[in-house]
Amino acid sequence: MQSKPKRDESDSKIPLDHILFKGGTNLTMFQSVGLLSIGLAFILFIGLPLFLWQWWRPDQRNIQAIVACATMTLWGVVMVGNGIAAIFHHKKRKRLLWKSD
Repeated sequence: MQSKPKRDESDSKIPLDHILFKGGTNLTMFQSVGLLSIGLAFILFIGLPLFLWQWWRPDQRNIQAIVACATMTLWGVVMVGNGIAAIFHHKKRKRLLWKSD
């Protein structure tokens, strides 16, 4: 009979770069809300204001800055979507655990 290998606590931790770049459905509620908050901060405080500021200045419009701001906004939207998906997945998993009792 084979014994199962012991798991380290470090195996259950998800690295920060995985959370910010890939999201995931196995995040904790705290990580999901954090991902949602960081995504909203990217959209509301970095991406959109700088994009609109560059867009409405026709005399000094910089296409590289517009592309960078649009990319930051898109990354924020992806983080918000991943955060919402992880929250829904966490709620669904919690609901399934309650039903099995």
